[in-house]
Amino acid sequence: MNILLFIIALIAMGLGSLAGLGGGIIIKPVLDLLHFDALLVSGLSSLTVLSIAITSSAKHIYRKRFDERSAFLVLGALLGGLLGNLVLFAYEVDTLQSTQSLMLAITLGFILVLMPFRKKWKSFSIEDRAVFVIMGLLLGMLSSFLGIGGGPINFFVLYVLFKLENKELAAASVFIVAAAQVSKLFFVSRFDFSYLLFMIPGGIIGGYMGAYFTNKINLKTRAIIFYLSIFAMIVVNLYNYGLFDMLMK
Repeated sequence: MNILLFIIALIAMGLGSLAGLGGGIIIKPVLDLLHFDALLVSGLSSLTVLSIAITSSAKHIYRKRFDERSAFLVLGALLGGLLGNLVLFAYEVDTLQSTQSLMLAITLGFILVLMPFRKKWKSFSIEDRAVFVIMGLLLGMLSSFLGIGGGPINFFVLYVLFKLENKELAAASVFIVAAAQVSKLFFVSRFDFSYLLFMIPGGIIGGYMGAYFTNKINLKTRAIIFYLSIFAMIVVNLYNYGLFDMLMK
């Protein structure tokens, strides 16, 4: 099982890095598919993603991409991450996985439909710092409750509302992920660390592999990988939700 988890983290973070998805969007539904406990899945996915996000955040800070706007997003994400975890652990366990799967399928569905038209998106270029805090809070709550990184979700929201440039988008998204998931550390007593000993190294190696191959393929190929991955994860989440069982009855 440990080797399987290493491979899942390796492929998920590699593919997530290559396609710009974020590995948590893949890790979470795949572990659900293997019938892991819902709370354990959330913790494993979140903490694996956190290990990558911290490394990426450090790089962006070193390159001086952490500014005042990022600070307000991080503040909101810290609060949102904590609130998301409180909701997560207060939620009825029997329906938690199905709720998360449906929410993630719907969210990814919106991304799949809207992303092809991203060049036509209207950006509002909002500068109000209170809005930065609120959006950081909402994105942090979603990321924490679902146990995902939320790369494409963050990109969509940050671009439409604030019209950040590509490098700023990437940095702000990573900061939100790191801030939202760090609150999971307050609940580590609920998770099995032995799994993380395999998933975190797998995730780190996969992240570096994905970054390496990103420069080896063209944008069209990356776009195809992105959309196929999103579609596949929608199908997996709908399966985890039980939609196909309902249709077969």
